[in-house]
Amino acid sequence: MIEATFTLAQKAALRIKPVHSIKPSSFGLLEFLQGIIYDHICKEYALEVSWEDFSTYHQAATQDQTKRIQTATLFDETNRQPRQWAMKLTYRDSFIRRRKWQLHIGIDLQDEATAMVYYLLMYCDHMAGSFSTLKSPIIAPSSLLSALNHNPRILCCSGSFQLPPEAVAINEHNLQEVLSIICDSARELPVILITCPDLISPAAAEEMLLGNAIVCWLDDINLLDAINKEISPQAYVEWDSVQVLLPQMAEQSQHLCFSVAEISRLGSNKILSLLRQAYCESLRGDDRRSFVTVDDIFRQRDRQLARRLQTRLTDTVAECNRLRSDTDTLRAENNQLHQQNKELSVKAHNQEISSYEALLSEAMGQYDRLRDGILALTQRLYGSLGQDFVPENKGEACLCDLEHAIFVNMNTKQTRK
Repeated sequence: MIEATFTLAQKAALRIKPVHSIKPSSFGLLEFLQGIIYDHICKEYALEVSWEDFSTYHQAATQDQTKRIQTATLFDETNRQPRQWAMKLTYRDSFIRRRKWQLHIGIDLQDEATAMVYYLLMYCDHMAGSFSTLKSPIIAPSSLLSALNHNPRILCCSGSFQLPPEAVAINEHNLQEVLSIICDSARELPVILITCPDLISPAAAEEMLLGNAIVCWLDDINLLDAINKEISPQAYVEWDSVQVLLPQMAEQSQHLCFSVAEISRLGSNKILSLLRQAYCESLRGDDRRSFVTVDDIFRQRDRQLARRLQTRLTDTVAECNRLRSDTDTLRAENNQLHQQNKELSVKAHNQEISSYEALLSEAMGQYDRLRDGILALTQRLYGSLGQDFVPENKGEACLCDLEHAIFVNMNTKQTRK
């Protein structure tokens, strides 16, 4: 997030690709670019920070609290490889006590061979309680952007073309290449065509507009005629002028032109200042959405965490629903088994009662037969004595009668002897 209280002093966006014949590093394009930025920041701002902290997550300040650095890395959710990296450096102005600066640098790795490097330099003047005014700062060209554009291992591109390391001097040999750049539908940066190099310095314009425009120049009117034949009438380039050729050369595009009269009236410094204001000191809506900052990475990390938590919550809810369904199934099975067990218990109980009743019936039958046998034996014993005796039909009584009959019968036999 870009703080609203800060004034944009310089911005740039570079699309970077590695040179095909040279591998940027064994670590990858993002790490290679981080290394260039690390060397520049440590040297330019006299910071002492380790590479491990700088290339991942870090937040620190100098002992005098005049400089604060913060870095952040966003990892891909699929392969856990670093996909974005950003740095925010906040520091006080060396000469103006009320002025504070912020430098934002971001890297967006779009694929293994393409990365976007974003550069934002801003300042804020704290004027509370002050009755004086501060002059706007004079911004020197960024040495970091120059180092990136001049590095032999990488290419800074716009569309399908490499950004030149210096202003392009148009001649007969590169005319078709320049026309291809101007007419390229994938071109992302405006082309600043200077046809009065004696009034406007192409080198100064290129150095100032690096990462925001492609500066070309010529001093041959025949070459200019050849260019005008190939481009649309709305983009017609005047001689002795500074012409802005916008990306996507549509018929309705309004291409700004500074004529020689305006250049003479305003002066070359003012013309360069206006170009800088238009392309280096302002952010369009697309720029604000695409630029990568530390705060953006923190927000994306929060979104990633929210997505992971949402996924985990969804999985947990699904697991709970599955367990609840399994529990209901097991409860139903348990109830069914309980009912079956109850039925089996009742059945077993009934079978046991039936078994006991059968045994009891059998025992009673045996008892009745034994009792009948005892009664019959008792009657025979009394009958052998010539007595007509009817014993009682009761358990203990019939036994007593049998005992008495035996006793009487034995005494009778002894008396006879």
